[in-house]
Amino acid sequence: MLTGDEVEALNNTIGRMDRETVAYQLAHFPARFPVDFTQDFLEREPLHRLQHILFGLCLHNHKRLNVALAA
Repeated sequence: MLTGDEVEALNNTIGRMDRETVAYQLAHFPARFPVDFTQDFLEREPLHRLQHILFGLCLHNHKRLNVALAA
């Protein structure tokens, strides 16, 4: 289970991600259930919606992201 501080940090991290990073994370997410996004979906959906989906996946799977973002 993620703590409140971890959830806030996760939200901030995902909020700073660009489309390419979010799409990569969604395409390679190690979920406990099958997750499959088409390239067309990842290219057409608004960035904020993809970020929301990624955040939900992380919360549901109790996962933090291990990504380095440019400052």
